[in-house]
Amino acid sequence: MTGQEKIQEIPRRQRLIGRPGLKDLFEGDGQLRTKRDRMILKVVHEYGYSQVEVARHLRLHYSTLSRIVKRVSGEQE
Repeated sequence: MTGQEKIQEIPRRQRLIGRPGLKDLFEGDGQLRTKRDRMILKVVHEYGYSQVEVARHLRLHYSTLSRIVKRVSGEQE
């Protein structure tokens, strides 16, 4: 064990307490779509935000955001 494994007994809210806010992560309204899409994937997978939370913040429909995550995940494989 490296000490960095996720401990399931700790509530999700407490595990993710130190993560940056969506406003900080998506600063700059003029982001290119490719950059924004890669950031969406990072925010969902690395920072633990739900797709619904991110979709609401970006004013996208959650199914649109889901397709973005799927497409960008496929590009990175």
